[in-house]
This record gives sequence, C-alpha cells and structure tokens, in this order.
Amino acid sequence: MTHTPACPHCGRTSETAVYAAAHARACLHDPAIRARTLAAMADDAHPGHAVQVRAYSVRRVTCGAPSIARLSTQYGSWADICATLGLLPAVANAQCPHCGAVFARRSSMSAHAAACPHSPAIRALVLAALCSAAAPGMAVTFWEYDERAAPNAPSSATLRGRYGSWADVCAAFGLGVPAMKMQPSKAHLEAREAAVTAEIAADLAAALVRHGVELVSTGGTAKALREAGVIRAEVALLDRSAARRCGGRGDAQ
Repeated sequence: MTHTPACPHCGRTSETAVYAAAHARACLHDPAIRARTLAAMADDAHPGHAVQVRAYSVRRVTCGAPSIARLSTQYGSWADICATLGLLPAVANAQCPHCGAVFARRSSMSAHAAACPHSPAIRALVLAALCSAAAPGMAVTFWEYDERAAPNAPSSATLRGRYGSWADVCAAFGLGVPAMKMQPSKAHLEAREAAVTAEIAADLAAALVRHGVELVSTGGTAKALREAGVIRAEVALLDRSAARRCGGRGDAQ
C-alpha cells in the first residue's frame, strides 16, 4: 500500500493524499493550528479549562480553528481533544468572573455577569445613579435610583436581590443610607392629580362666567366650583330632571 509523505508536524502517515490533506488541516502539532484551536477552546474565566462543546463551535469560526468533527476524527472524544491540548474539561458549574457566584448553567452565569455589580463597568453605572449630588458620600433612595439609572444599569430590585435591603446595597457601594422619605402612594398621586384638575376646571369656569355664561353643575364638580365662587346653585336644586339627564355626573353644563 502506497503512503503519502508523513506530516511534518507529528510524523503521521496517511493512506491517501485526501486523508493527508484532511489531517494537515487539523493537526494540533502544527503551531498555527494549535494556537487557533487553543484560542477558541480555552476558557478565559477558568484558566486551564476548556469551554463547552457548543461554545467552541461558535468561537472556532472567528478563530479559524478546525471543526469538532475534524478534530474528533483524529483525536477522539472532546475530553481526548482537551487532553491533547493540555486543557481540563469544561467546568461543570459556571462561575461569575467578577463576584465568584456559581451557576449550574453557563447561560445563567453569562446573564448574571452582564449585570454583575462587581463588574467594573456595571459598578461605574450603579455609582453614577446611586451617589447623591446633594449629600456627598450618601446614596439616593431606591426609587430615585431607578429614575436616574442608565438603561443598561441593574435596577434597584436586581441590586436588592443580590445584596438584601437597600441599606445593604448602599453599604456594598460604600455609601451612607439615605433618609427613606415616604414614597408617594398611588392614592396620594391620584388625589394630587384630581386637585390640579379641579383647579384647572375652576379657572376655565371662571373664564366662561366672565363672558356671560351661566353655569350649573352637580356632584363633586359643583362643590369645587361653588367653593371657587363660580356657581351659586346645583342642577339638583334647580331642576331634578336636569340632574337625571346629567346622570349624577359632576359635569358643568
């Protein structure tokens, strides 16, 4: 049987020129191929370990490394390929490179690492929104933080889920705890909105009266307009049927 010349890198002989060419494209003893394969296979977050097979399949395209199928043909299983390159198998539990948190799945770790407050970039974003401009060395409240935070910064809920209370969040970033002002409740905000609306309605009604329009009203609007001195009587006092036509609504007529 005729053999082609031996591989200049590992000395392996192949039965045909086709096999020899296939071997040459994935010979890990070739310094250039070995370097490209290591660039795609080495796990930067865990020195000395390889990445998962799926991750290598994605990274090897950018690095110009051989496919897993081509490597497996010559070296065997993924563990055997890792051993040939002097790498340990991929870490079963993925660990965040910033805070050391361990995750069962690498995808979960990647999502965490992208918003980990221990990442220098994320920490800078958090501090930019967390530091109080009015009181140096103090933090703002969590709702003020959410209003100021950049779109790619972790929310106050994410930070509290990581550290605990808002006081714990402030301490983790070296800031004093702010005086927790009472956050306006939804009912309070609605009451303020109603008061502003009533004030605007009173101003509008007063303008109409100045132009000779006589107003009558019912319900809460009538009360507000009466207190503002715009109307003197409610519809119900003038005509009960008119009140029924208004449906009991506080709409000025």
